[in-house]
Amino acid sequence: MERGSPVIHWAADKHSALQHNDSVLDQLEGILAEYPQRRGEGLAELSVRVEEFVNVGAPVSIRADVAGEPALLEAQVLDQQGTFVLDLPFQAVDGHQQGEIPALPPGVYQVVVQGRRSSAGRVAPVTSLVAVLDPALD
Repeated sequence: MERGSPVIHWAADKHSALQHNDSVLDQLEGILAEYPQRRGEGLAELSVRVEEFVNVGAPVSIRADVAGEPALLEAQVLDQQGTFVLDLPFQAVDGHQQGEIPALPPGVYQVVVQGRRSSAGRVAPVTSLVAVLDPALD
């Protein structure tokens, strides 16, 4: 858009609150609907398979596939409070990306699989939940 275009307007809100401002969201939706072409390539789609429930003491296997071209992947594991636990790079095995999270204490974890290094901005991340159960507590 040209500077001074009547389409552009100011929002009386702080930057951190713009995502909740209906006027700003309406403006963005209108602009994006009017100009469907986007700059740059879209993000590569990622499919992830991870065990949702594991017993305490067992590792968690993850398998991921990226649509299109090959990409380096990693998984970040976060605990129930969103605190970083560990980072896990994936290995290419038989045309897939695989990783194994070492045994975790009982609890619920977020596993975020995403692009690594040069692939970081090219792959749409996928978040999965994993519950580590202690059968002795049943």
